Amino acid sequence: MIIYLKNSSHLLIEQLKLLFKNIVVSQDENDLLGGEVLFFENLKYLPFNPSHLINAVKKNTVNEGRSLKIVENKSQKLLLIKKDFSIDQEGVLPPEFLDGYEYSGMRYFQDYITLNESSDYSCFPMGHSTSEFNYKDSKPALFLDRDGILNEDHGYVYKYDDIEWKQESIDLIKWANSKDYLVFVLTNQSGISKGLYTEDDVIKTHKSMNEFLLKQGALITSWYYGPYSYQNAIEGYKFKSLTRKPGAGMMLQALSDYNIDLLSSVMVGDKTSDGLILLGPKYFHLEGKYDLEDAPGLIIKSLSELHNFIK
Repeated sequence: MIIYLKNSSHLLIEQLKLLFKNIVVSQDENDLLGGEVLFFENLKYLPFNPSHLINAVKKNTVNEGRSLKIVENKSQKLLLIKKDFSIDQEGVLPPEFLDGYEYSGMRYFQDYITLNESSDYSCFPMGHSTSEFNYKDSKPALFLDRDGILNEDHGYVYKYDDIEWKQESIDLIKWANSKDYLVFVLTNQSGISKGLYTEDDVIKTHKSMNEFLLKQGALITSWYYGPYSYQNAIEGYKFKSLTRKPGAGMMLQALSDYNIDLLSSVMVGDKTSDGLILLGPKYFHLEGKYDLEDAPGLIIKSLSELHNFIK
């Protein structure tokens, strides 16, 4: 097999050689004819786990993949992705978008004849991880929505005194900890953008929630929140942002911060928006106060059902 790099960082060559031993890394297309080829384009960072991305691409009929990274919109060429993983918008994003996806593309050729310069952007947007991680040490993760999963959803809860815990969520976190899962909270907090409370309020509440969980023997690895919305928003928060679910920004932030095996991970929420625009993890939706008719993942009646899946 040959790995071929186009418009990619030269610094990644040695890292690829370490990951894929006994594989030739080339930048000469003449070396590729008649062989098995992995074609990387615009590779500025390594996918969260290159082997997983390669396996996914091999199974895909178009033999093409994208590894995504969220970056701020500063007039560079970025893209957005629809729920069916087709490209929604590509190019310089309008100013109302706070951020977008930057991609590294990969194609797999079992028998390389010629490169098909296709505009087909079929995607496996499976995230990324910073390249200094040792992929062999990656761990699966349990991603949790907050309101409706950790605590009862009473609408725009921002004071710790108003948190009404769900005992089964505490039990689930402790159980996931025992299975060596990383545990993250990903929560939309549009109340910030509406001026109902501040980011400091959310951070303070999450700190108190974390302290309570630790006393129960339940460990949250990290908390992420999305403060933006584009309706009735105050100055500084009126943006369309991928950090707002179903955008995958918060999950990609976790992938950047921690060594996560995304294909073995699970996301749990109680709304259809908790099924993120990111392939890789299994998505579960807890029955509750919201309509789940169009939910993209499996519907469960209780969090205890997840014990059958997280193994």
